Amino acid sequence: MPDLAADSVSQAVVGYADVADLYELCACRKEQTMRVCRSHEALRLHRDSWMDIASQHCLNEQFYRGLLEQVASHLGPEVFVSDDGSVQDSPLMLKIPEMVAALLAERESLRKDRDDYAGMCNAIRLGDSSATGEQSTLGGLKYSAFDFRITDESSPTT
Repeated sequence: MPDLAADSVSQAVVGYADVADLYELCACRKEQTMRVCRSHEALRLHRDSWMDIASQHCLNEQFYRGLLEQVASHLGPEVFVSDDGSVQDSPLMLKIPEMVAALLAERESLRKDRDDYAGMCNAIRLGDSSATGEQSTLGGLKYSAFDFRITDESSPTT
């Protein structure tokens, strides 16, 4: 029969060593758990910040899309017509740049015409009717269609 007293002492010593090891293991596990919890918290914060960024991006996208839709509403009904001829409920964003470019080209053409007309009017106002190119001869007299001055063709023009 085994000696219970010696066995219990050895178990107590072994148990003490096991408790110390267990305590050390628990402390180590606790530190690992804390590191995992801290890294989990860091990951959660990182995820939350990306979710905030994505949310702000969506809000910005909606804002700028609304601005483009307002611009498109001034471009006329053509901005709602697809290439196949079907009419859409919302403006086709792809058409906005080409339609704005066409409007700018038209504006530049009108400005050029305006400047040409203003130059012609200034020339007439200053008495240089030859700048208009609208002179004609009728019965030996020169006249301009814009300033209606009649001059004798035989006299030199100044």
